Amino acid sequence: YSQTGNNHSEDTYTSSLLLIKAEAIHGGAPRETIFNRIAMVGDAIYYDLTTPDWKALKITKDSVKVVPLDLLSPIFVRTQSQISQIMPVFDGKNALDDLVVLLRVRLEEKQIFIVHIISMFLEGFPIPIMSIIGEHGSIKSTISKSVKQIVDPSGSKTISMSGKTEDLILSFHNRYCVCIDNVSKIDQTKSDVLCKAVTGDGNA
Repeated sequence: YSQTGNNHSEDTYTSSLLLIKAEAIHGGAPRETIFNRIAMVGDAIYYDLTTPDWKALKITKDSVKVVPLDLLSPIFVRTQSQISQIMPVFDGKNALDDLVVLLRVRLEEKQIFIVHIISMFLEGFPIPIMSIIGEHGSIKSTISKSVKQIVDPSGSKTISMSGKTEDLILSFHNRYCVCIDNVSKIDQTKSDVLCKAVTGDGNA
């Protein structure tokens, strides 16, 4: 439309897209890895802020800076459940120390809690499931939601353990970090799905 000024039928656009897709598949176009929220490429971690202006954080051993997502960046998919991450403030303070105090994490669990949160940004490695256990009123849900908002904010901060395996698989597909609340039992089928999600195996 931008070149000719003419509108065409929906079938025309559908046929054009199918033709482009077929040429890409059969014409030897290189395959690209599609990432969700976080990508580890080379010696850098890219964190998609999911902002309308397509900005990301590029994290290396030397710096953290805001960069545009362009043709040279990793390719990210964005789902309807994702929301934009707030822009980080680089003030040199140790926010994680403040976080563990705010969330009342016990001193003997402080270090593993911090390491676990940081490890969630290492997209290229299997990361153990963070299991938060405690009595009623021990802010388990608050801790879970806080971790979720730090790693992968979305409209629904927590989900329930679905009775359907397909729904659980779809939840993992649409989110980088899934926060399941109020789990009282995990059967063998769901355990297998969780293990596959952690190790990166697929489900047909």
